[in-house]
Amino acid sequence: MALNTKYCIILSIIILLCAYLYKKREDDAVTDKIGHILRGLLRAEKKVAVGKNTRIAVGFGGCEDIFVNAQAVYEKLNFTAPDNPEHVNEIRSVSDLMKIFTYFFQQGAAAE
Repeated sequence: MALNTKYCIILSIIILLCAYLYKKREDDAVTDKIGHILRGLLRAEKKVAVGKNTRIAVGFGGCEDIFVNAQAVYEKLNFTAPDNPEHVNEIRSVSDLMKIFTYFFQQGAAAE
């Protein structure tokens, strides 16, 4: 019985070691892929000229939806709903933000 226990312990250690090495290899592969993507993005960035008045927006998608009552948002921010909600291509003012925010809520879509 003691011999079987020793073999089970040794086998368990070997399995754990293999799992650890496999995980490390997978992590290294992901790190390499991310590095490759980053280098490609940096090369693409250098090819694009950005003018002095160019506006750039940077966003982060966390894939976590929240649901809010639009009226509560307006009240909290001290805004009034616009009479003419519409889709705008660029948000340059609070008015533009409120127009597109109201537009998407009227359409039943998320306003991201």
